[in-house]
Amino acid sequence: MKQIDLIIFDLDGTLVASEDGIVQSVLATLRHFGLPEKSRDEIISFIGTGIHDLIIKSSDKTDAFFVEEAIMILECKFKEYSDQHTFLYPNTLSVLDHFKDKIMVIISNRNAQLAIHTLKHFGLLKYFSKVMGGDELTRKKPSPSLIDECLTLYTISKQNAIIIGDMDIDINAGKNAGILTCAIKSAISNWDEVIKTKPDFIIDDIIDLKNIIY
Repeated sequence: MKQIDLIIFDLDGTLVASEDGIVQSVLATLRHFGLPEKSRDEIISFIGTGIHDLIIKSSDKTDAFFVEEAIMILECKFKEYSDQHTFLYPNTLSVLDHFKDKIMVIISNRNAQLAIHTLKHFGLLKYFSKVMGGDELTRKKPSPSLIDECLTLYTISKQNAIIIGDMDIDINAGKNAGILTCAIKSAISNWDEVIKTKPDFIIDDIIDLKNIIY
């Protein structure tokens, strides 16, 4: 087991099963613009690198004015559709409660306000000292920028910090920052790519963190 003072969680695919909420929001956005719809599997494959990329890949449009407008529409649709189509993974609440005395942070490639919306919906926001999103393209995972900011903010040594996520970008962000990494499999993760990153720990269920962290 490792003594950890800072636990960094990804959100989608790590704490919540949000793929159907995202898919429904994207489909509603495409319908809003009269664009052809993508399949569920296609849209799921676009999840992970932020709302900007999600719009471009789903719409096949790169025009900056369109992307900006579509992001605003998607954010509205997300708040409309996500709550009824997003679910907490089993054991998420018990694990967060178990580690409530540690510093816990969310680093997501979602825009921060959309991450906060979901955390509030499930009553999880109280567990996190900070929620950091991919609002700035240059700071999205696998960039270590937001992790570095947390280490400095809370004066935590790299060896006492860990990131838990379901995608290769989460593990690579942790490795780029020099902290411990833990991979958890989800419906939206490309597991072959995750394994290639050689995470320090691999778990099947978030409750397994209790066997890794003290």
